[in-house]
This record gives sequence, C-alpha cells and structure tokens, in this order.
Amino acid sequence: MGKLEAFGILFTGDRSVYNSGEYITGEVIVELNDSMKMTGIHLVIHGVAIVNWVEGYDRESHDRRKTQSYHHRSMETYIEEKITLFGKGENDHRDNDNPVLPAGIHSFPFEYRIPDKPLPCSYEGKFGFVRYYMKATIHKPWKFDHTTKRAFSILGEPYDINLDEDALDTHKYLYCTKAKQTQSCNDINN
Repeated sequence: MGKLEAFGILFTGDRSVYNSGEYITGEVIVELNDSMKMTGIHLVIHGVAIVNWVEGYDRESHDRRKTQSYHHRSMETYIEEKITLFGKGENDHRDNDNPVLPAGIHSFPFEYRIPDKPLPCSYEGKFGFVRYYMKATIHKPWKFDHTTKRAFSILGEPYDINLDEDALDTHKYLYCTKAKQTQSCNDINN
C-alpha cells in the first residue's frame, strides 16, 4: 500500500441534488500514512452534455448491397471551474518549492456557487446524458496523480437545450419537465 490511505469528496449533509444558484459546500478528505510531496490538490467542477448515436442505411454498389454507418457525436459544456485547495495552482510548473503534506487526516473545505442561470437537469438516456460532477486531484511532480470523483444532480426550472443559441444543431433532442414536485428528463427520440 502507498502513502495515500483515503481520498474523497464529501458534500455537507451528504446532499447530492441542487438547483441553479445554490451553493455546494463540503470538503475534500486526504488521509496519508506518510508525508507526500505534491504540486497541489485541485478541485474541478464539471457540467457536460454528450449525445452520441449511429445512423445506418443500405446502398447498392456494383450489384452488391452495402451497409454504411454514420456516427454522430456532440458535446456541450455548462460548467468548468477550477479551485486550488492546497499548494500551487494547476498551471504553476516550477519544480522547486513543491509543498509537502504531512502524514495524518487532512480536510480541505470548499464552497462553489452553481451559476444562477437555467441549466439542463441531470439526465441519462440511450443517446446521451447531462452529467455534473466534481473531480479532486492530487498532482504529484513526476509521478502518477491521484483522483477521486463525486457526482451531483441539477434540478430546477424546465430548460430546453434545443432553444439555447449556443447549442450545436443535432438530430437528437433532450428536454426536461417538472411534474408533481419531481423533476424528470426525457429523450424525445426513444
């Protein structure tokens, strides 16, 4: 076993569902059985939608039937924020003066405000998804980094990403609806 005993992201109150404009608070926990030299500990907050599907059709060529497939993929980023919790910033590549985290249990609190704008709700479907998550990384000089992830869901007012001017033109559509105090997302092209 290495120096790292435990590494995780904890949300305050073990909460994992949020609305636009709310704060996500919590802590990144690092437990070491020996001191560890590192560039730093960084937290990245991601919100992304990806659609992916294949369309195929048959065509005839020289008296032979051939199936041709077209792969379609698109990605839209809604959140991408970086926070330095300990040590140097992620883009500070000076090799000297890297901090050392001593053995023990360490807590690095964080607070992030979700943008106060319409965001598509979390969604998992046959042709795509909308996912939100945090990823903490211990960046170590000249060694493999340690990472941990924690997903969270976004709810809120219905938001049709097909009406977003910045969204790419695709053939698959995702939409969110609100019914009976619960939130659900649907894929129009089931």
